Amino acid sequence: MKLILIDAGPAAGKNTLGELVVKQLKDSGENAILLDLDRYTEQFNPTWIWNNEEEKKSDQLKALINNAKDIDKYLRKEFIVIVIGERFLTKQNIDIFLKRIEIKAPVYLYH
Repeated sequence: MKLILIDAGPAAGKNTLGELVVKQLKDSGENAILLDLDRYTEQFNPTWIWNNEEEKKSDQLKALINNAKDIDKYLRKEFIVIVIGERFLTKQNIDIFLKRIEIKAPVYLYH
């Protein structure tokens, strides 16, 4: 059970890197999954166009909550969870993220 955080700018290859790491881990017999916050947001608004700021904040909060629940679910199952789509630029960003996660696991940051 590990939590790997990948942060980079737009079009930097986070999905590609995450998918490659998951494949390599699975090939070596590990249980691994890639969770992308953007995909959770797209469940609520696939166009990424909101009518107002309140609606945007509400959808993004629901996405954050669902993402955190899935991270916990897979960590409980002893998966290596790779997370993308969040900003991990500062220790404060990471601390805020980790407060949403109930399960404590070793955390690795790739930036």
